[in-house]
Amino acid sequence: MLNSLELDCSSGGCSTVFNSFYLFGISNIYIGMAHYTILSVLSFTSLYLSDKMNKRIIPIRNILIIVGFLYSIFLMLYLILGEIGFCELCFYSACISTILFISVIKLGIQNTSVNVEAPIKHLYTISIAIIISLIIFHNPVEDNKKIALKTKDIPITESIILGNPNAKVTITEFTDFQWPYCAKSVSLVDSILNKYPNDVKVVIKNFPLSFHKQAYKAAQYALAANEQGKYKEMYHAIFADYKKLKSNEDWPLEIAQSLGLDMNKFVKDFGSDKIKKQLDLEINQFKNLNFERESVPKFLIQGKEFLGQRDVKSFSNIIDTELKLFTQ
Repeated sequence: MLNSLELDCSSGGCSTVFNSFYLFGISNIYIGMAHYTILSVLSFTSLYLSDKMNKRIIPIRNILIIVGFLYSIFLMLYLILGEIGFCELCFYSACISTILFISVIKLGIQNTSVNVEAPIKHLYTISIAIIISLIIFHNPVEDNKKIALKTKDIPITESIILGNPNAKVTITEFTDFQWPYCAKSVSLVDSILNKYPNDVKVVIKNFPLSFHKQAYKAAQYALAANEQGKYKEMYHAIFADYKKLKSNEDWPLEIAQSLGLDMNKFVKDFGSDKIKKQLDLEINQFKNLNFERESVPKFLIQGKEFLGQRDVKSFSNIIDTELKLFTQ
């Protein structure tokens, strides 16, 4: 599951907790940043202060560690129980907070002594210097190289097309019906198509993640609905309440009935070789593209992987650039 964690915090499910509360008018994001900054400073300076000073500083440090651990546990439980995905930063922060908490418990919360030999102090100092150097001398050009990817040839085959089939710009999305990031992307796709009704089409391809046991079947149901011209309605309905799939993988049958579909045909199409071959083809297409990370949703604009912020503005900047190429 770790290779599916999101690198982009703002696109992760944990972003739902951002700005969830304020203290003295300050967002919890900035409170968290201040918390870890103060904790780091206190932990580092305690190596060089007298025992008298450490008797005051270390209890404060310990309290900050305990608070950070409790908040990390709350955040992870909130996201896991809510079946919301989380990004790498949340996961690694929780691991670090847990290690620090265990260390405090092992050493004793009331323990205010710091006995560190000179070589260890030098190691801490060198580590801090390396981190600062990496921040100062980080070359953003490397990130730009990642964006300038080669165009990948992705045949549409029989995949679903939303929008104008003859549009100049093609966005390909690989999706999973059980993943919260993909559910969040539905409104993004709708907004893009509303903004570019004639110039953009979105090709929907499926890549159900291995740990989402009902996602493949949900994709079968969606494609079966497409056989009666109701893909978009099924697609929206499943993503609107995708958590139901975990307890009832055949819940889309109820959606099909509400859409007035011919149920005999729907069930027959659901189990057809045609749909299974299409899904397997899309899964293999994804794997053969050799992405650095097998995570979804995966967007490609004109065959180039999109690595930016998932919002209309970011997509529009690229779409507008692509459209200009057609006028030159």
